[in-house]
Amino acid sequence: MKYFHLGLLSKIITIKKHLFFYNRDKVLLKERKYPKITKQELQLIRKTWPCFRYYGQKDLIWYRIYKQEHGFSPYFIDALQIKYVLEKYNPRNQFVALVNKAMCDVYFPEIPYPKVYVRCLNGTFFDKQMNHLTMSEAIDTLLSFNGFVIKPALDSKGGFGVKKIVVKELSSAKDEIGKMLKSVGDNYIVQELLCQEPVIESMNPTSINCCRITTIYMDGKYGYSSMIKIGKEGAKVDNWSSSYLIGMKNDGTLLKYGYDNKLNKVTSTDNGIVFEGMKVPFFEKMLELTEKCHKKYFPNCGIIGWDIMVDNNNNPRVIETNILSTGVVGEQLVSGTFFEEFRDIICDKLMKK
Repeated sequence: MKYFHLGLLSKIITIKKHLFFYNRDKVLLKERKYPKITKQELQLIRKTWPCFRYYGQKDLIWYRIYKQEHGFSPYFIDALQIKYVLEKYNPRNQFVALVNKAMCDVYFPEIPYPKVYVRCLNGTFFDKQMNHLTMSEAIDTLLSFNGFVIKPALDSKGGFGVKKIVVKELSSAKDEIGKMLKSVGDNYIVQELLCQEPVIESMNPTSINCCRITTIYMDGKYGYSSMIKIGKEGAKVDNWSSSYLIGMKNDGTLLKYGYDNKLNKVTSTDNGIVFEGMKVPFFEKMLELTEKCHKKYFPNCGIIGWDIMVDNNNNPRVIETNILSTGVVGEQLVSGTFFEEFRDIICDKLMKK
């Protein structure tokens, strides 16, 4: 009996990853010409990150984009390489259960997630206190609120599958809610509609405009980076296809440009609010919360992407914690790379056998 060589399997998986990210990102090059990475710059990247493999220009699309926007930096980490970092610092076997959105408030009751109205786990309904509900009871519970948000509990990156419901807008509320609950699968959560801080809400009133604070906690060393996601006019979610990513300084002051998912630059929201110099209200509160929660609840996790906002009572609320996929490429593009001070730690970890 012949056994498939694990080393060969690993190489095939790596090649498939390269092809996926290359085919996904090369569309960005169609309409623009970005500067190439020189041989000297490629040598410096390889010297900076001996723990990664870079085969040539095809692996350097985001380095080229970053070079045009900020100038060359060997400390940038792209979408493929961050996967290797996460495999070491955010091991899937330790965290996969903790990314179930329908259970986060149960696992971490001190983290201020949106209030839970109903949750569905493998097709079974429960209330906030984990009491069993029939579907009829779940529908009646939801009818007692003015509105709510339905989110898939698993694999809902980028706001996909999220539904915002205002009960008074439904013509036959009980029937429509019932059909909706049957259509969204067997694992989801139904949460309160959040009201956000007025200044941030004014930038786009139809979506929750979250900050993404990426916290890094490796070998006792802590750091963070941040950006804000502002929805386009009429957008209901703040994923990159529906919003602008705007860079931030470490004190929460916005930078000049925002970028859409085609890398078009804008300097203001769709309703005319200028980004540059604007300070995100209560940003310090968000920083304090994310640092406290990372160190207390996830000390064995290297990188976390927190989607976080401030509500109309000026309190930070965590929309979700991104552990298995942190999305640092867009954040580096708008706010600058933030891995330089963690370079030695990352290389030492990834190069250990």
